[in-house]
This record gives sequence, C-alpha cells and structure tokens, in this order.
Amino acid sequence: MKRAWKILQDGILILTPFVLTIYVGLFILEFINKVGKDLLGLTRWGDMRGAGLLVMLGLIVVVGLLWQSQKVRHALGILEQKMMSIRSLNSFYRIVKELTRTAIGRKQPFSRVVLVNRPNGEKQLGLLTTEDLTALELPESLVTVFLPLGMQLGGHLVLIPKELLEPVDMTVEAALRFCFTGGVSIKE
Repeated sequence: MKRAWKILQDGILILTPFVLTIYVGLFILEFINKVGKDLLGLTRWGDMRGAGLLVMLGLIVVVGLLWQSQKVRHALGILEQKMMSIRSLNSFYRIVKELTRTAIGRKQPFSRVVLVNRPNGEKQLGLLTTEDLTALELPESLVTVFLPLGMQLGGHLVLIPKELLEPVDMTVEAALRFCFTGGVSIKE
C-alpha cells in the first residue's frame, strides 16, 4: 500500500507542473488567437486554425519594425501623451505598460533580496522595489519592499526605513520560490 501511495505521489509531483504550465500556455495562445481572428473579421482566413495567432505575430513584428523609425516613435509619443491626459485611461495604461515591460524583461521589478527586521525579533524575507521615493515627496529614509506571502501568489508592499533592512545573498528567483513554497524549496 505504501509503495502504491508513493507511486501516486510521484506521478502527481511530476505531472502537475507540466500539465498546469501547458494548460496556461495554451490558454494564453488561444486568447491571442481569438484576438487575432477578431481582427481578421469575416474574411476567408477567419476559420483557419491558428490564423489569429499568425495575425497577432505579424502585427507584433510590423509594430516592432515601425518602432525603429524616429518619426513613428515621435507620433506614438504624442498619442501616448494624449492618452495620458485622459484620467480614466491614465492609470490603467501606466499599469499595463509597467507590467508588460517587467514581463518581457526590459525592467527588473525587484533590485535585491533583503531581510526585514521586525520589532519583535522576527525577520521576513522581502524584495526591494524602490530606493528613492523623493518623487512621491516621502522621506529619504524610506524604501519600498515587497513582502511575498507564503504558499500563494501575492504579498504586501511596505514603506520601511532603510536601517531595518539587511541584504541577503540570494537571487530574486530563489527568494520568490522559497516564499511561494512556504520555505520548502531551498535549492537553487
């Protein structure tokens, strides 16, 4: 009975990450394909499997090529300024832009891993996000630290004095993995 239970556990541990990763990947591809098919409209290509994905890939490549032109950059800069002047779009657009830059690796959301020293002697693993908050008219002694929650994707963003932080020699990926697994995953 113990051997059967171990085989079942091994199967779950090996299969679950693969299945979830593939499922999420296919979900994202299907969403992109649907948006692309919607752009195609009622053309004869609209029913072809993967046509929407090809349209979106083509659109991304064309926009990327156009972005190389200084005139296009200038025109899109003007369009962006106009969008930013509309209050209801401003916040949403900025959030989407920052998340996109972070997702494709153009911007690192966390600069380094730190330990936050709590008044009761406890320490909490955190990720330094911003060291200079003067643009928000906050004291220079404060920094922002993201404190990931264990066993779930989420956390708290805190403003904390620099002197309560200790640097940790750990990669951001290792720190996130450590937190999201509840401290179980400690290998690189």
